[in-house]
Amino acid sequence: MEESPVANSESATASMSLADAHIEETPLEKSDSAAASMSLADVNLMEKGGDAELQEELLNETDDNSSLENDEEFGRGEKANEKRKGLCTPLWAILAACVMIILALGLGLGLGLNKGNRPTFSEIVLYLSNGVSTRSELIDEGSPQNKAARWLAEKDAAALPLPKHTDGRLWDFEEDRDAYMYMFRYVMVLNYFATSGENWYKQMNFLTARDVCEWNGSSLGVDDHYPIYSPAYVMGGVTCDDESGLPFALDLEFNDMEGEIPKENGLLRSLSIIDIQFNEIGGGFPEALCNLDQVEFLFLHNNNFVGSLPSCISNWSKNLRLLQLENNELSGSFPPEICELTNLEVLVLDRNQFKGTLPSCISSELHNLRLFSLSDNMFGGNLPNFSQWSQLNQLFLDGNTFIGDPIPSIQGLSKLQLLYLEDNEFTGNLQDLASQNMPHLEALDLSHNKFKPGTGNNLAVPPELLLMKNLTILDLSNNLLEGNFPSNLPKQESLVFLSVHQNKLSGSIPGASISNLQSLRHLDLANNDFTGNMPDELFNDMTQLDHLFLSENPLAEGPIPEGLKTMTDLTELSLKNTNRNGPLPELLNFDNLMLLDLNKNNFEGNIPSNYNKLTSLLYLLLNDNPLVGGTMPALSQLRDLSTVLVDGTGVTGNFSSICQLPAFPAGEPAAAVADCGEGFADKAIQCSCCHCCDKSSDGKSCSDPVVDSLDWDWEKGFTERARDFGIDLELLEGGPSSVPQDGNRRRNRRRK
Repeated sequence: MEESPVANSESATASMSLADAHIEETPLEKSDSAAASMSLADVNLMEKGGDAELQEELLNETDDNSSLENDEEFGRGEKANEKRKGLCTPLWAILAACVMIILALGLGLGLGLNKGNRPTFSEIVLYLSNGVSTRSELIDEGSPQNKAARWLAEKDAAALPLPKHTDGRLWDFEEDRDAYMYMFRYVMVLNYFATSGENWYKQMNFLTARDVCEWNGSSLGVDDHYPIYSPAYVMGGVTCDDESGLPFALDLEFNDMEGEIPKENGLLRSLSIIDIQFNEIGGGFPEALCNLDQVEFLFLHNNNFVGSLPSCISNWSKNLRLLQLENNELSGSFPPEICELTNLEVLVLDRNQFKGTLPSCISSELHNLRLFSLSDNMFGGNLPNFSQWSQLNQLFLDGNTFIGDPIPSIQGLSKLQLLYLEDNEFTGNLQDLASQNMPHLEALDLSHNKFKPGTGNNLAVPPELLLMKNLTILDLSNNLLEGNFPSNLPKQESLVFLSVHQNKLSGSIPGASISNLQSLRHLDLANNDFTGNMPDELFNDMTQLDHLFLSENPLAEGPIPEGLKTMTDLTELSLKNTNRNGPLPELLNFDNLMLLDLNKNNFEGNIPSNYNKLTSLLYLLLNDNPLVGGTMPALSQLRDLSTVLVDGTGVTGNFSSICQLPAFPAGEPAAAVADCGEGFADKAIQCSCCHCCDKSSDGKSCSDPVVDSLDWDWEKGFTERARDFGIDLELLEGGPSSVPQDGNRRRNRRRK
């Protein structure tokens, strides 16, 4: 169980030894008494010419403390003092001289007078000002250093004596171990006060009487982004080695820490693991950490660090294996000093503000890398050659402005499992990529680039790419792909996600061929030039689909295939602008459906009343179906509904069941759009929460400002929706658009 931080100094008085009491009983002169109550380390410092002002403060404080303890602790009062003065005989003088001789011998032999009781504040200041914190920091009232030193002097129930130093090996964890452990305790207390420790999510026994190796608790968070690279399990807080007793891990992740990392952490050279991820720690990159040449795992991500990385990071060249800095505010160019970290296995710089080209030295020096991630920065230029990274299995370069053909750079990466190149300006041919030896590839995202097929046989996608043995994710959306989709695919059981959204694929949709992708759960063929019938096979044989997007294709006119009624696992269905006709689908037992997008078609009849049972529905988009009419059914059970578009239809009636839903507050007509404005006086619509469209003659839909965006997340197993919708309020009111009208906005889809 965690102990509360001890704020009572009475235990220190109770812990005084008989030897201390004897020293205080002895009527020594002022300077002799002070010397007798100091540890040898402090006397040593004074002899070597320490700060004169601090020495005087130390002597005065010690004398005051001795007087107070003589009078109050031992109850002698003024009468006892007078009696003591009367006993100052030559014998006592001889005894005092003997004590001084013993002290002098102790100094000469390098032995310490270990009092065994709490050192004073001034003693601690003198001790720590020798290479840990500066004297000015320690005596500055209110500074974290001052608070930490005072806690050790006044509130630490352990009341540890000040260990002596080993000459020439100051604060060395191997040669000056006792002093190092005392300093380590001080730095942990300093970290507590410097980062609002009173607000930490977990206290982990910090500021208790326990040994600093017991300032820990259960792990504070689970970092499962890169589980195969995680170090051995460590406790939250301080973890010490069972054999040496020295701290090797400091884990303060997910702990609501605020402030900056004190420079004193640069003395904790026994640490091999530092994990402070997911806090609110800011300021410039903590250069003091460069002194930790034993560190192997450094987790600094998801904080507020700013500025560039210092050149001193090359000091980590001996041991560093993992460096995670993502989700900060770091800037500048890619530091060439990283090339000196030749033992590095994981480097993650995602979502910062780095820019410029990558140095060529990384090609030959970082040959131990297994994960290299630069997502969502401003890097550009051509890629260096990664072919010597024979151990690499995860490469993330998405969200930058890289150019050129990346395929020559990744030749020979036979262990590659994850390859994310989306949102760049890459060129090249898919056929060249398909010919690479990447038998372990599981995820390939080339979206939002300028790739071409390169097949030479009018196929937009090489079949070899679709049939990779272990491939689970294939995203080719928003490229320059033209031609037909392969029509003779054999059965494949690994592919789960396939998107060719926003290309120029043509011909008919080969439903039988696609249905051979038997594990497919997400299929996006939207925004292409497919023609012909909507294939029955996609609906009859692919009941496992969660997400189906066929919208914006000029298919032949016809109803939705009957097989739709069996696809009850769907969470998203988009058939927008595909020339569908007939009645709206009933959609019985579609309990998971979040998106129903049927707009810009030729459906007819009333809105089915059982849509009120689609309790997961977020978006109901039926607009621009002029033959749909009748009254709006009650939708009061759709508590999550946030967008309803029925403009461009003949729907009338009372919309009060919608306006009473949580997402439709009165006075904010943004989430419901209907034809209830000027020019529609003949339509009886009562809707207090609607944006009311006016009858216009320009042929534009009133709800065009409703823009869908792609927002899927691989790591969550496609359990969330892939499309989000937002409404451009300015455009709804006739002002300039603040949303790009390309129908899609890209967001981070890999991890959050």
